Amino acid sequence: MAQLTKEQRAKIDAQNLANIVKKSSVGKVLSEREIEFLDSMASREGKDNGLGVWNTTQVAKMLGVTPKTVNEHARGGVIPKISRGKFDPIASVSSYCDWLRKQRDEAAGSGKSLTAARTELALEDTRLKRLQAEKLEGKLCDVDLILDAENKLLSGISNIIRNSDIEEERKEDIFTAIRDHGNKWKEELLQ
Repeated sequence: MAQLTKEQRAKIDAQNLANIVKKSSVGKVLSEREIEFLDSMASREGKDNGLGVWNTTQVAKMLGVTPKTVNEHARGGVIPKISRGKFDPIASVSSYCDWLRKQRDEAAGSGKSLTAARTELALEDTRLKRLQAEKLEGKLCDVDLILDAENKLLSGISNIIRNSDIEEERKEDIFTAIRDHGNKWKEELLQ
């Protein structure tokens, strides 16, 4: 069997790294073989790994993100850089995969799977659209409008009671009952 040239080996390694990043970014668990590959690439990190030094655009293309995202991750310490705009591709991919695994583990620790979170989001979105449609159809109205109308109504009732010939003590009892009822109604309305 023919030996691979250094350039061919570097191209294959770059493709393997890209595949590992894609797999890792969707939350799939890496196989032992893939982890061994990353470890072997990491052990060549200080040496000439055949991939050379990459710029921001090359790393972004490898990771499937934008150059801006690479720079943000570099500032945040997720992706190590050699110098301004210069990256070791092996260290970059390895660190990014580690970060993705941590993100996945943290999300798993929340008790919600991505599917469950998406389902919950879809249900809330459906609920919001239903409420917006009901409001447009006139089935729902603004709480502030209701509260304003209630305040005007209670003011009118209060004026009628004040101007009546009911005993003052009885008037206070009526006002207290109206206030208590109004507060209870507002609490129920705002829940």
